[in-house]
Amino acid sequence: MVLQNGDINVSNSGSLSRINRAIIYPRLVRSLAQIRLFKIHPGEPGDAIRGAILIRDLDAPHHNEEVSYKALSHAWKERASKKTHGKDFVRSKTVFINDSPIEVTDNLLEALIVLRHSSSERVLWVDSLCIDQNNDAEKHHQVNLMRKIYRYAEEVIIWLGPEISEEKLEAELDKSRVSLLGKVFSTIGQFRTRSSHLETSQNIVDTVPSSSRRASKDVQSLYQISSLRPAGPSSKPTLNLFYFLRALAADIPFHLNKTKHVPAYLDQHKLLLALKLLMERSWWNRVWVIQETILATKATVVLGPIQAPWCMFVDAAIRYDLHAHSCCSGFLKNVDETLSDALSTFTRTILEFLQIRKMASISDDRPLCSSPGLRAELTLAWQKAAKPTANATLLDILQAARSREASDQRDKVYALLGLEDVSNNRTSLRPVYADKSLHQVLQETAVALFEATGSLDAILGSRKRYPANLSLPSWITDWSYFDASYERERLQAAKLFKSTVDRSTLFRELGSILQVRGMQLAVISDFSESLHPNKPYDFALDRLALWQAKAHASEPFWFEKRPLPPWKKKSYPSLSKGCEKVSNLFWQTICGGAICDFSNSSGYRRLTDDDRPIYRQWVKESMRRAFKGGRKFPSDKFREAGPPVMHASADPAHQLDHAIRAATVGRRFFQAGPDLYGLGPNSLKRDDLVFKILGISMPLVLRPLYGGNLGRYRVVGDCYVHGSMDWTDNERASVRYVSLL
Repeated sequence: MVLQNGDINVSNSGSLSRINRAIIYPRLVRSLAQIRLFKIHPGEPGDAIRGAILIRDLDAPHHNEEVSYKALSHAWKERASKKTHGKDFVRSKTVFINDSPIEVTDNLLEALIVLRHSSSERVLWVDSLCIDQNNDAEKHHQVNLMRKIYRYAEEVIIWLGPEISEEKLEAELDKSRVSLLGKVFSTIGQFRTRSSHLETSQNIVDTVPSSSRRASKDVQSLYQISSLRPAGPSSKPTLNLFYFLRALAADIPFHLNKTKHVPAYLDQHKLLLALKLLMERSWWNRVWVIQETILATKATVVLGPIQAPWCMFVDAAIRYDLHAHSCCSGFLKNVDETLSDALSTFTRTILEFLQIRKMASISDDRPLCSSPGLRAELTLAWQKAAKPTANATLLDILQAARSREASDQRDKVYALLGLEDVSNNRTSLRPVYADKSLHQVLQETAVALFEATGSLDAILGSRKRYPANLSLPSWITDWSYFDASYERERLQAAKLFKSTVDRSTLFRELGSILQVRGMQLAVISDFSESLHPNKPYDFALDRLALWQAKAHASEPFWFEKRPLPPWKKKSYPSLSKGCEKVSNLFWQTICGGAICDFSNSSGYRRLTDDDRPIYRQWVKESMRRAFKGGRKFPSDKFREAGPPVMHASADPAHQLDHAIRAATVGRRFFQAGPDLYGLGPNSLKRDDLVFKILGISMPLVLRPLYGGNLGRYRVVGDCYVHGSMDWTDNERASVRYVSLL
């Protein structure tokens, strides 16, 4: 049968790969730190990709001189399958290694075409070409070397895919029927657009406004944008976007409320949409890219033929965070959500890399940001946030990276093992792909975290899981599942209540049963509706008012002695009464007993009675926002740019606002007994039990099994119980073994 160009018969590809396996994948000595490298032969864009495999030992003497290679970080995309004459085919492309064909995805082929030199060879490490993906034993060996592979690479090339096309932008604009950046800029002035301006690789000039020619050259040198091949008209959206990010990184473009500093060359109608499309590339969602990026001594972002240093993206994110929480905060609260969403998504994503990097305690002298001027301008909060997290563990890294994806769900754990601090609470986990199911990996991970951390905090967090994993014991976290909420921040605050226990008596593992020591605190007798994350702000305040009514109906949510406008009394009946006092029980409960504090390694500190004025200020500002109309909670028009440990806000009311969101979003307010109140998971029910467990930072909501007579329970989730977060001597004396299934 004659196949169309680029189509590979799946029925033949398996046997073909077996015949040529020894040629494509020459044997590695697994007792050594040997890896394969792909040497790409020179060629023109229309030529097939051809190359050879080299073998290098990363531990060999003078390996830095012997092994000179660049590592490729890219997204593995699903191949599109089709039916032809009743047979299955895979739409893919072919490269030739040692003259033997091997199929690759379109995304990888395009990367190799862009990165290939026309007149000289280039040596790359590419995971899908240098590791035999069908050999589990080899994958085990190579994954253990990932830390060295990326640390020893001369450079890590971050391939984000093809350039952002003008056609794609136009199609998106037609769908949304809005002019994204133009709509925003119309609030601060009219600007002319140089629609005919295009910078090519032969003439990449810096048109960003600058106070001096020397400053412009410094910016170009620090954040050099270049093209790997001649750039044509199709590169305009990518170039404009990269120039905007460079200007932001260098703090050249503007304070957002000053029109004269806005770069005139930017396409007002498409720039923010281009940033949105950039952040939708699948690379950002991969779990493997975390260590690939933060372990790199040098990293470069490539989008189509255009490349720029990773440090430009980092500095741009930090700059936006600093602006958004200081001089430009007032402006951002009053503009279209398109601006804040696009920029804050970019910033939040980049700052996650920085946060995990400091958790991993990477031992080098690289500064947080590349610009000396930016380093000098960092606030005290940022300087503290930049320091390595003391005693960070694999559990912290797993929680921070939980939103990332992997084609093999076991890699949600394995991809992060290379980031463990070898000197601090390192687990015994090692990647094993052969004959080990996801369920086995997740259970081994839970037990390894218990042993390494000396606590049971790996039980905290969402108990949600994918249908295929419903049979997992309830005490095991399904790391393959991500519940988009404020859970990560909430679990950071939970560290404030950490309890200590002798490791030898921490737990007993009996197959799928985990035996722990604890005591029953109360029985849940009543609960309220949960607070939905995407409802308008006034809905959130009404829900909080209803929560308070359950706790003590005589004390309404609104405390000021002034009448509400008549048109608001109908919307806020619970707020129309006057009350000077708000009890500790309610306001400290909705904060989860914590407030953001950047001097603390967890980013939080415990609340005290002295923090009541901060709460009152928060109520005033919250009511103002709600009265202005329909802002979403927790986004509130202007979203947080980054995790609380990283963003630079020093406003106490703002810090309390984040703590309240983290504690309440997706949670239920409940009553347990006559005088206990708290916040628990959305799935809790009446007659669930509240237990305090030794070795875990927060109480657990447990559901009795088998009528509750056998001492066996299912974990529903963790909870905050006001006034009962610390252990008393009597409570410790009354613990017993309970079995979690």
